[in-house]
Amino acid sequence: MTSDTFEDWGLVSLSPLPSTYMVIAITALTLAAALVLWSYRRASNRGQLVAVRLLAIALVIGTLLEPALQRRIVRRTRNQLAIVVDRSVSMSLPAGSGQSRYNNVLATLSASDRDLTNLGEHHQLKWYDLEGEVLPAELSAPPRAATSDLLAGLRRLGANAGKPMAGVVLFSDGADTASLESSDNRGTLSDEAALALKRMGLPVNTVLAGGQHDFADIAIANVQSDEFAFVHNTATITAQIHST
Repeated sequence: MTSDTFEDWGLVSLSPLPSTYMVIAITALTLAAALVLWSYRRASNRGQLVAVRLLAIALVIGTLLEPALQRRIVRRTRNQLAIVVDRSVSMSLPAGSGQSRYNNVLATLSASDRDLTNLGEHHQLKWYDLEGEVLPAELSAPPRAATSDLLAGLRRLGANAGKPMAGVVLFSDGADTASLESSDNRGTLSDEAALALKRMGLPVNTVLAGGQHDFADIAIANVQSDEFAFVHNTATITAQIHST
C-alpha cells in the first residue's frame, strides 16, 4: 500500500428495515425491558432473572440490527491545483525588468520549482492557458493569443475539471479584453465577473506579470470634432487622453 492508502474498520447494520422502524422497535423493546425489570424488584433471584431478560433483549435487538464489521481499503485522491498562464500577445510587451512580461512569468515559475514540487505532493498540478489545458513544455513557446478573456478562461477551467479543485493560480498582466472589469467603476470587477467567480466556488490567486508600476492605465476621456466635414477636406479631431 502507498502512503495515500489505508484500512478503515467500522460497525454497520445489514438490516433491510427502514431506520424509522428500527428506532420504533428498539424504543419498544427498551420500554418492555424496563417494565419487566421493574416487575422483578421483589424477586429473591432478581439478579439471575434480570441477566437472562437482558440477554434475551440484546439478542432480539441484534437480530433486528444485523450488525457486521466492515473493512474498507480507502485511497485518498489528490485534488487539482490549476496553474493558468495568460499567453496573450500583451504578455510579450516589456516589463520594468527589461524583459517581456511572459519571460517574467517563466522566470518566476523556474525560481519556484521547489515550491511547485512540494505542492505536487499534496495536489495534482494541472497547467492551462486561457484556451484550455497545456503541457508544461508548451509554455516555452512565445505567447500568440489575439485576445485575453480572463473570465472565459476561468469559466472554461471550472467546466472541464475532472476532479475536485483546490484552487487556481493565475499568471497574467491583467490586460483583459472582455468583461472582467466594470465599465462604471474602473479597477473593480464587473457584476458578471463577480457572480461567475462566486459560482465557481474556488479561490483564485493572481500573480502579476511584472511590477505594479510597470503598467499605465490609458483611457480616452473626451473626443471633440466638428459636427460635419466636407469630402476630401481635412477634419480636426481633438482627443483627451488620461494616463494613470
